[in-house]
Amino acid sequence: MVEARAVLSSAEFGKIMGISLKVAVDALVDDMEAQSQSTGASLTSGMPLAKLLSRILQIVPSLLGEASQNQIIQIIRNEPEVELFFTLLYANNLVD
Repeated sequence: MVEARAVLSSAEFGKIMGISLKVAVDALVDDMEAQSQSTGASLTSGMPLAKLLSRILQIVPSLLGEASQNQIIQIIRNEPEVELFFTLLYANNLVD
């Protein structure tokens, strides 16, 4: 438990969470932009919040599925800084 607390409260973990959130949001926006272009709409010209929230609610169940089948999880896993963080963590070199 002490080790988990040390990892979760580390500056490195905070940085990785920030990177992961940015990568996930970018992937979601790209996906939503691609979907909206197929219908002739555009996110860059604006979208009412109610429509945006509706789209996000449609996407959320796929985010909670199996990690190996989740495109966003795969994108985060392939981020070099995230990969390095977990490599060092599992090698016990991150937290003293």
